[in-house]
Amino acid sequence: MLKSCEVHPTTSSEAYPFPDIRKTSNFVFWNRTRLYIMVLTLACLTFIQMNTLTFNFTVICMEDIVEDHHRLTNYTDTHWFERNTEKSLLFSGAAIGGLIGLIPSVPLISSLGLRNVQTISGLISAAGAILFPLAVSIGFSASLICRILQGVGSAIMFTTVGVVPGVWAPSREANTFMAILSCALQLSNIICMPVSGLLCESVLGWRSIYYLFGALTLVVYGVFWFTYTDDPKLHRNVSQKELGKISTGKIEKIKESVPYLAVCTDPTVIITWVSCFGGNMGFFVLSLYGPTYLREILKFDVRETGFLSALPFILSAIINRLVAQIAFNFAIVSSGLNIMGVIKCIQLWTILFLFITGIIIVCNAGFPFITKSEAADYTKPRNVKVENAL
Repeated sequence: MLKSCEVHPTTSSEAYPFPDIRKTSNFVFWNRTRLYIMVLTLACLTFIQMNTLTFNFTVICMEDIVEDHHRLTNYTDTHWFERNTEKSLLFSGAAIGGLIGLIPSVPLISSLGLRNVQTISGLISAAGAILFPLAVSIGFSASLICRILQGVGSAIMFTTVGVVPGVWAPSREANTFMAILSCALQLSNIICMPVSGLLCESVLGWRSIYYLFGALTLVVYGVFWFTYTDDPKLHRNVSQKELGKISTGKIEKIKESVPYLAVCTDPTVIITWVSCFGGNMGFFVLSLYGPTYLREILKFDVRETGFLSALPFILSAIINRLVAQIAFNFAIVSSGLNIMGVIKCIQLWTILFLFITGIIIVCNAGFPFITKSEAADYTKPRNVKVENAL
């Protein structure tokens, strides 16, 4: 049985009781090493997300593999990239990898630390990106494996968004840290789409996108490995002054059994899951198929598609995220309805957008009425619950 212990916020003097023992570097980032850690982590999350997004764009400029196959077979065989089933599975491959990587990520972080797990995830993501052009030339199965690897690498993203602020941010800055790290979703689209559009139409071709993003991922994660620590006390560039600021007000960690049943049956948790499902369904469906829609349906060229695909995410990074998603969906649905009303043969897109919009509305309708702002009993230390009971 796990024992509970007294819990109390720490003060700056209690943050590290033996300051003379701790060795620090002469360069301490002007007592703002935590900001460097925040930016570095944001870059890491952005690149692993970019590696999963690249296929969503390059799918519109990979016709050369089909043309080369037809020339080699004298137009007697169909290339796997021409079949919608295989192409759809490649879109889903990153999500499959995300599920595979998410399950062990939390236990691994507890045993190996975020630094090790995050670095391993980055290497897996980079490998999936760099090897993808070769995999495409080999066949569908190899391509799917690379897509799954890209998803496995990005699975740790949301866990990292929650862990890093809790470790590195002072109590009053934790929400800001979390909000900035969450912008990795938008930043990945803002960078990936325009760059992909430019490279696709250049002499370098679509393969260069995977090599570029994969190589940059290796560089960023190399810096992460050498400069990140799982505890600010162990970082040589964190001054004693900054360490005190980070540690003040933090609650001491207690190892207790996780109340999974209480968490999974909490109405606030359930409606949050439902709301996230609806919101993310709209976000990711448009992220996945947005470039295809702009290119194949609205007939923009590849370069214009890259910049137009990034525009909604620029707005989403600037204003409230929920409002941005609603505006994004409304704008795309409206433009879809406009063009689809004229071109009857592609009515499927209108149905898709209306369906997604309906799901978002239904899933988010109950959120403001069911959620509670107060902390649930299972989140409180045991001694606090005992005192409340008395």
